[in-house]
Amino acid sequence: MPSPDDASLKLGLLMEAAERHQRLAEQSLEGLQGQLREIDGAIREEVQRVLQSELLALSTESHRTGEALRALRESLRLRVVAWTLLATGCSSALALGTLAWILPSRSEVDALRLRRDALAASIVALERRGAHLDIRPCGSGGALCVRIDRKAPAYGADGDYRVARSD
Repeated sequence: MPSPDDASLKLGLLMEAAERHQRLAEQSLEGLQGQLREIDGAIREEVQRVLQSELLALSTESHRTGEALRALRESLRLRVVAWTLLATGCSSALALGTLAWILPSRSEVDALRLRRDALAASIVALERRGAHLDIRPCGSGGALCVRIDRKAPAYGADGDYRVARSD
């Protein structure tokens, strides 16, 4: 059986070894924590560098996209103006062509004026002679009929002309 001093000595040696292991473990832990801090700092720097690089690339690309959109807007603005002018021109040409086709020409208007003046003169001459005739459409065909003077004699070779009654 071991003596109490041997057991104390062994226990003391064990305690001393445990303390040494604990100090070594603490030193290793401190070393690991230092390395962890260094790695953490390096990771942070790398993340910041990559983030800055990506943000710069994004900013550049956004600027290019903005410029392209401005150029596209200007191009579209010019196209809209061109299409608007073209549509307005075509509409105006169509309207003017239709008017030229439908409306009478100056010579036709002059001829119609001459005919109107001649008809107006004929009406005035007839009114001076007392020709206020009562003319109406008659029958289903819409033929024109005139009121006649039944007391007046018939004229013509076959007696088929009658005197119109003027009111």
